[in-house]
Amino acid sequence: MALLEGLTFTGSLGDFSAYRMRGSDKIVMRKKGGARRDEIRNSPAFATARLYMTEFGGCSRMGKHVRQSMQQLRDLADYNISGPINKIMKVVQKQDEANELGRRPIVLSNHTKLLEGFCLNQKYTLDSILRTSIVASVDAATGSAHLEIPRLLRDINFFPNNRHTLFRIEATLGVAPNFTFNPKAGEYQPPAWYTNNRPSVCTYTDWHSALEGAQAMSLDIALGELPPDANYSLVLSVGIRFGFTSNKGNVQEVKRAGAAKVVMVLGGKASENVDLGKNANGPATEVMPTPASDPPASTNAEVSPGKEAMFQPDFSYGRTVIESSTAIELPALEMPLKTSPVKSSRLKKEKTSPSLARPEAPRENTLIYKESGRVDPSMSSYYWTMSTTTGAIPVVCYSAR
Repeated sequence: MALLEGLTFTGSLGDFSAYRMRGSDKIVMRKKGGARRDEIRNSPAFATARLYMTEFGGCSRMGKHVRQSMQQLRDLADYNISGPINKIMKVVQKQDEANELGRRPIVLSNHTKLLEGFCLNQKYTLDSILRTSIVASVDAATGSAHLEIPRLLRDINFFPNNRHTLFRIEATLGVAPNFTFNPKAGEYQPPAWYTNNRPSVCTYTDWHSALEGAQAMSLDIALGELPPDANYSLVLSVGIRFGFTSNKGNVQEVKRAGAAKVVMVLGGKASENVDLGKNANGPATEVMPTPASDPPASTNAEVSPGKEAMFQPDFSYGRTVIESSTAIELPALEMPLKTSPVKSSRLKKEKTSPSLARPEAPRENTLIYKESGRVDPSMSSYYWTMSTTTGAIPVVCYSAR
């Protein structure tokens, strides 16, 4: 990162652009360049890069809602906290080893310790001002929190800014939802019950003299209503805010003076008074429509391009939808097979083996999926062939990009 010292300007100058960043007193300069936008979006050379971009977009979206969980304390930050929080969300995402690249969820509720202790300040932190332990507890079952602040003695365990005469302790409690990839929408999304209208709650103590300190205090805070499922985290943050007495006798807050940090993060619990079936997200995989006369097609496992796996799906129309790379082996095909050609001008056509006529009775089969077609960019699909002990069945695999 280049910094301007002798020559100072902001804006664009040829192939260079200069700008100021919050948290730095210098001007940052960077050179314009890189691949074109259409190349990144469409070129096969950037296929892996697009997967990483999708995941980082999910981390950025979740980072926004993590910051909203401490909304009332964000003005106490003395630098841009967006990047560091997004970085933590990326670390949370990397903890998932079950899903493939580009589809890994961000489940903060399983890795809450990664966010605990996050400071909103770089110059004067909360720990440098309050050099004492704040005892905090969060009850996930009730969505409430309790804090105990010990007695604050000036120059003993309390070191405030000498320019301000008053202070108070504030606490916020908010909900940070987990994010998962929705193949239908093609992006990372929070649970269906979560909306931006779910703000964090805040409480604070009375104003105290910064010169004298304060006696021991306690704070209680509660959300009031729990989400319908446990797909979220409770984020408890604490900060100190400074103020002064105006000429009219009113206490005025000093903007951007103070400090805050995340004290505790706890995985949430579902509300006992909500029907989960009406609030949970829809299925993660997209299912192809089948005729009304036949039972719906289903699959017990999924496959990804270039891999082989053994499966036992139910075929009612000669086609199914497959994703991911998990392999499951089941002993027998209980449902008679019914052949049907794939009617699509975009996909490779293949004749169905005559030996796959409907059998008279269930029989043992070994099902192996192998890629036998090409990627169709316009439909984001793969064409596959299912090989069995009796022949081959055409299979269509849709994979959202």
